Amino acid sequence: MMRMKKRVALATLAMMIAASTAAYGQVGNGRGARLGQTRAVNAAAANAATATAQTTAAATPATANPAQNSDSPAPKTSSDGSEFVIAKDATPEQLVEQATSLLSTEIAFESEKEYSEWVAKMLQTVGLIADRILTLKPTDEFFVEAISLKGQVLCYQASLDSSILPQLKKYADALANNKRVQSLEDGRSATLAFTGVYLQAVVADIAERQGTVKELAAAMNEVNAFVKAHPETSDMTVDLVFPVQVIAANLDNPKLPDQIWAPIRKTLAASETPEAQNALMMLDGTIRYSQLVGAPFEWQGCDAKGKKFDAEAVKGRVVVVDFWAAWCQQSAEYHEQLKKLYDTYHAQGFEIVSYNLDPKLEDMDAYLTKNPLPWIVLSDRATVDAKETSLAAYYGIGEIPTMILIGGDGKVASTDLSLESLAATLQNVFSKSAAVPASSSKAPETTGSATKASSAKPAATKTTTPTTRRATTR
Repeated sequence: MMRMKKRVALATLAMMIAASTAAYGQVGNGRGARLGQTRAVNAAAANAATATAQTTAAATPATANPAQNSDSPAPKTSSDGSEFVIAKDATPEQLVEQATSLLSTEIAFESEKEYSEWVAKMLQTVGLIADRILTLKPTDEFFVEAISLKGQVLCYQASLDSSILPQLKKYADALANNKRVQSLEDGRSATLAFTGVYLQAVVADIAERQGTVKELAAAMNEVNAFVKAHPETSDMTVDLVFPVQVIAANLDNPKLPDQIWAPIRKTLAASETPEAQNALMMLDGTIRYSQLVGAPFEWQGCDAKGKKFDAEAVKGRVVVVDFWAAWCQQSAEYHEQLKKLYDTYHAQGFEIVSYNLDPKLEDMDAYLTKNPLPWIVLSDRATVDAKETSLAAYYGIGEIPTMILIGGDGKVASTDLSLESLAATLQNVFSKSAAVPASSSKAPETTGSATKASSAKPAATKTTTPTTRRATTR
């Protein structure tokens, strides 16, 4: 029987609605964003019960990260139910610890039924823990912990079943009208978090069930009003780009995204807050990214010495643009696999351009000393220092490692490539074209089935979290 290995963990969404810009990481010159999250990391979930600037506001089960820290607990392969027992004399601190442990548990059960039953019991237990804390006349700190746990349960349930969305909205509204919640900074942050997640989930649900333009317009009007009233939440708009693209594709209406985004772009541009300005930059970049397939790739960037990259160096070649950083645990293993593909296909016309996102050149240099790369390497830090346009910012790169495949004609053939799909695509491309000289104007065909399969973002689902790839950079 195929063994299932899934992680139950909270995705750190509340960075998008944090009350402080301290929740935001930086890429190079600070244009980037998203340098603090991972796809589903225990450390994120362990802190998820607090509604601070890093308040976690939503959850969805995800496949375990193969690059997970080796110090993480081994996956749970069975359950005797003991993890769901709530001690009668447990303190608020112990209760929060139990809840966050449950929310961050990785499980590897034999069947989907076992998994679903465990998740349902886990959510029920976390809800009961939150209720228990509230009966203990908790301090403000644990009061916020409890209301956050209750909201997280609803977010998780809504990610699995969109019929829960009205309950999530009702809960967020209740928090907004609760005097004690609103008297606390972290309580107000939690309120914004759950409201923001609800609005995101509504748009994702419209995409999944192939809703109408009228429904989308109404939902995005609510988003616009929310962001206008709370500019610190502006970052949430970036995660709506791909659901909007899905809806436009379902309706065969390519002009729809521009119509939908115009009012929100106007709102962000009119705001003088750094959160709104950063969100506008990322929004524009992510929209460019979403429209990349079939379009010419616009090269930006400099090498470590600040020399601007010349696109003629890769003209006529099949190119993978690899966004990476030394701090990302997957980079070394990822690059070893890329080296194998490079050795196999470079002579036939395959090239790699690695674009580094480390904020310090020394970090990139140290990595390359230990893990030398035989292809072109560009640096975001050096690019920004040279006052050139950041390639990562220009295309709104939100997660790493991220790969973009460019055909010999200079047009993007695929985005969001995995190593497996890249290997399959290159095999398909170069089996049809035995050799492609660097000076050749004839491009190998890069529109095979393997490329098509990976050229678009996954369709929006009931999950309340944005689509993610690996370690995120916002």
